[in-house]
Amino acid sequence: MKIRQGFVSNSSSSSFIIGIAKIEDLEKFKKWSKSFTDVKYKKIRDIVSSWDIFKNSEKIVIDTFTGAEVQLNINGLSDDEYIAYIHICNNEGDSYFYGDNYDYDIDYDIDYDFFDTDQQKLISEFSEDNGLSNISLYYGAGRNG
Repeated sequence: MKIRQGFVSNSSSSSFIIGIAKIEDLEKFKKWSKSFTDVKYKKIRDIVSSWDIFKNSEKIVIDTFTGAEVQLNINGLSDDEYIAYIHICNNEGDSYFYGDNYDYDIDYDIDYDFFDTDQQKLISEFSEDNGLSNISLYYGAGRNG
């Protein structure tokens, strides 16, 4: 019988994708983003601080349960300018993050290939080619509770 040593909880583990960017070409961005329900956009004036997004006079910050964050400096930008943002939290549970030998060591060192095809496409296309600039994008995984 195996006995787990160390931290034990009933929480689970998740991967995440967070991103923020200034929209330079709104029509190009809208056309591209139609196929991604997780990409949102708003005028800077309409961003309201909540559990996952924070705005002050200098920047907009999106963070995750791991403390990872992305930022967009809004100094010098008009309140009427648009930003695009992503905040995806998957909920895989611990089993996805066990090492190959299942020795109960959890490994959150994931890369691009960990994500499904649609999320990989979103990560790679959140770019200047689709009307964005000042792009900040981050993905990873960790314990979410």
